[in-house]
Amino acid sequence: MNNHDKYRGIDMREKPFNRWLVVISGLVVMLMLGVTYAWGVFLKPLMGEFGWAKAETSLAFSILLLVFAIIMIPAGRLQDKKGPRVVATIGGLLLGGGFILASFTNSLSVLYTTYGIIAGAGIACAYVTPIATGVKWFPDKRGLVTGLIVCGFGAGSAFLAPLASHIIYTMGWRMAYVILGVLFLIAVTVAAQLLRNPPEGYTPEGWKPSTSQNQPNVHTTYDYDLLEMIKTPQFWMLWIMFAFTATAGLMVIGHVVAFAIESGIDKMAAAFALTVLAIFNGAGRVASGIISDKIGRTKTMLVVFVIQAIMLSMLIKMTSVATIYAAVAVIGFCFGADFTLFPAATADFYGTKNIGVNYGAVFTSYGVAGLLGPFLGGYVFDVTQSYYLAFQAAGVLCAIAAIVSLIVKPRGGQRSGVNRKRGDVKWLKI
Repeated sequence: MNNHDKYRGIDMREKPFNRWLVVISGLVVMLMLGVTYAWGVFLKPLMGEFGWAKAETSLAFSILLLVFAIIMIPAGRLQDKKGPRVVATIGGLLLGGGFILASFTNSLSVLYTTYGIIAGAGIACAYVTPIATGVKWFPDKRGLVTGLIVCGFGAGSAFLAPLASHIIYTMGWRMAYVILGVLFLIAVTVAAQLLRNPPEGYTPEGWKPSTSQNQPNVHTTYDYDLLEMIKTPQFWMLWIMFAFTATAGLMVIGHVVAFAIESGIDKMAAAFALTVLAIFNGAGRVASGIISDKIGRTKTMLVVFVIQAIMLSMLIKMTSVATIYAAVAVIGFCFGADFTLFPAATADFYGTKNIGVNYGAVFTSYGVAGLLGPFLGGYVFDVTQSYYLAFQAAGVLCAIAAIVSLIVKPRGGQRSGVNRKRGDVKWLKI
């Protein structure tokens, strides 16, 4: 191949690939993964059939989220090495298979294994691939594209929750697991075939990474590996913020239907709260991407964390249909922003070469949140017969995250890494 066949390291003899196909396929995958947030509609039917307590039943959801976060690291590493198509396909097979097997649940251990571990691993494999692929194809629109892709994860439950609820009330929860499992297996594995990484050296035509400290988001020119990243204080600040705000959001997601029913609201109206939350969850992901591209990641974090803290502190007083819907809309919007801001910030801070495994490490905070949020919400209710203390604690966690968002943004620039081969200091505004 001669130099005329190359442009910025890309083989021009290859058929041009429309990078927006990655966004479309990633959105389809994420819509299916949105079933994660439909867990609330399964909680009461499982408790009713087997007589399990809220805490031990909710532990299945916590296990799924924990496995989701833990498997993100090896799935991300495999994605960085083998590409997204294979990993996303594996994810679709595991997710669909896990749901189908969950229909045979006759004990907590079976539920924990099928829904929690198998489906959780499938979600991890399918989730990491569109995000990692998207930020590589769109360095010029990182916040926007990340938001567009991950909005499917939040918005997916807008139709999956009522669909699952309808199947549960007409055909039973076991059939709901089977039907959903088949849907996920087909949709995710088909959409995965459109995912591919850009050629090495790819940059959009006419785009150059910003190095000016006056810009809201400055992209590092050094690609950190996992060990280098976890040695930086910025990583742990991102981790803490994500853990605290996700704990609060997942507590609400796991218990808002039960909370609404306890407040005297009709079961179907209570289940629709998840749809409201899902719609605004998706909207928050897109809006925060657009906003953070303009004003910066950490400024956007500060705003959404403060709003989320205020609303959580007021949630216990929201006992009518209208007020509960309004509260979950705001909380869903703010919670959804996390899933745009943190992967985009990880790419900004640490580069895109190892974004799969690096964001997987940041995402372990979500696993901790998944273990704590739903379980603590159920435990506090079992002990106090009220969600008051649980919701107040969630608000405090968001307030702490808001304070950390101020700390992670130092005055001016900060030395963030050293190129070990050349000794060149790289600078990164955070």
